Amino acid sequence: MTRFVSAIAFMAMSVGRAQANNWYPDWDGGSGTCLDKTVTPSTNHLFQEDGSSFLTANLDACCDRYYLASAGDTADCKTGAADTDSTGTDEYTVRGDRCSKNCPTTEGAECGGLVGSSVTKFNSADACCAQTFGYIRREYCTTISHGGTYGGTGKWYLDSGGRMCVQDCATSTDTACGGVSTQNWQILSDTLEDCCSARLSYLNQEFCVVQSTPTLEGTDTWFVDDTVGRCRQFCTATTTGSQCGTYTTSRGDLYPDAAACCSARLNWQNSEYCTSRSTDPDTGTTNKWFVDYTLNACVRDCTTSATHCDSGLTASDTLFDTSTACCAAKLGSVDSDSCVSVSESGVANATATGTSKWYADYSSSRRCVVDCPTNSGNPTCGGTVSTGAGVSFYDTVEQCCSEKFQWYQSDLCKVISEAGTVGNGHTNLWYAKQSD
Repeated sequence: MTRFVSAIAFMAMSVGRAQANNWYPDWDGGSGTCLDKTVTPSTNHLFQEDGSSFLTANLDACCDRYYLASAGDTADCKTGAADTDSTGTDEYTVRGDRCSKNCPTTEGAECGGLVGSSVTKFNSADACCAQTFGYIRREYCTTISHGGTYGGTGKWYLDSGGRMCVQDCATSTDTACGGVSTQNWQILSDTLEDCCSARLSYLNQEFCVVQSTPTLEGTDTWFVDDTVGRCRQFCTATTTGSQCGTYTTSRGDLYPDAAACCSARLNWQNSEYCTSRSTDPDTGTTNKWFVDYTLNACVRDCTTSATHCDSGLTASDTLFDTSTACCAAKLGSVDSDSCVSVSESGVANATATGTSKWYADYSSSRRCVVDCPTNSGNPTCGGTVSTGAGVSFYDTVEQCCSEKFQWYQSDLCKVISEAGTVGNGHTNLWYAKQSD
């Protein structure tokens, strides 16, 4: 007996499996009834797959299963389905994420299937969207409800990453497109510049525009790079060179040229130094003069083979247009003419040949000597001392004697200086000879 009942039950189950299950509760549509998915496809993924355990074999089974809260609910469920218009109307109802026309799905893309008379209907897709999808952009809802493809407005909105603006268009259309904006909470701006200003005001606006425009690689403007202590250029694709650098928002404002950047962000540096090293980091110079106290001379910031060129300029050095101005301002203790002469010819050259000017030699002879090599054969030469600190140079022996050896007769100083040693040369003047 047990085996017989089991066989009957098995046969019943087999029959049930053979019958297609196509009926589902219209939860998304809100009609309060069940629908046949072969007539009105469901937008709910639970009911879309054939053989889904959520589907039932017929209307009664579906209503009994899903609308059994009360006898009235079940009755309304069965009545609503029976009341479904077999041909449809020109009205629209809510179907999933859009409004669909009340007509069989075989009649067109905007048709969402037939619904019963108890389902709320609207005269147009626009009216349906306005009243039931307030959070969705109206033009988007209306377009897809009519079965069309919405391409966006072409306006701009803030990317989900919050670091750039993107355009309201399909991503396959253009590299600036961030996808179609479907939600009303996404604020749209007419232009990219407006979006940057309104939504990313804390960013440098030029950078925001470039970052939001994939076809742009830079603006040729300038920014400070603290890692190298100079300004660098935010270069476009056509601008190349060692002055170019990678700009990030942490590096602050952008400036029209290197000079403006140096003035605003590196004002502790000499402006000409900063500008020359920023525009040409490899070989940039100012061609101006600065003091080198180790040489007691002025040197020029240049890279040519000239003997007065020097590459040791620092950011804090004071620059001068001429060697004369540099000597006067920085080496006041050195004879001005000698300083200029040595600076212009180069310290190495000046040390080798001397300035041919007179200076006081206190070492032994107590006379004035000429700044020239002692091996030159000239007895007046006392050796080259260049522009040594504290050494004064004079154009004539008379000036040197008058200034440095006031304590004995100037004519005698001159004779001794020109003769080269004491005992050579005479003044032809009289002097008192004391008796022995």
